[in-house]
Amino acid sequence: MRHSPAYIIIKEVTESQNRVLQVSENFTEITGISGSEMIGMNMADLFPADFAAKVIADDWQVVSTGTPMQVEQHMDGRTYTSIKFSIPHKDKTLLAAYSHDITERKQMEEALRESEHRYRIIFEKSPLAVASFNTEGTVQDFND
Repeated sequence: MRHSPAYIIIKEVTESQNRVLQVSENFTEITGISGSEMIGMNMADLFPADFAAKVIADDWQVVSTGTPMQVEQHMDGRTYTSIKFSIPHKDKTLLAAYSHDITERKQMEEALRESEHRYRIIFEKSPLAVASFNTEGTVQDFND
């Protein structure tokens, strides 16, 4: 956990709250609180109320069904993808999650969508006849 580029957290989960048992130090980048200080804290201590409520509900679903979950989460202008899974333990309900910041990837995907949209408009609205061909010379697309 110490050297992982992923944000990793292990929690004890109940239906109404989650308590941090272990966390990677890089979580400081998300919460502003050092990993060692996060031990024992619950989600409401770490995150805005609506975000914390969603995390608690998702975590409870994972541990109560035993089914791993992948979620995309948005907080403070950043986008994270997280994989959550239960950890079997004799007397506690535990969950582990690891997250990656995918903000830059999402921004690049949006820029690509915008570029494709602009290309499509230029292609379709051009007063000139425009066609595209594959490497065998077969027409793939053409404008009106």
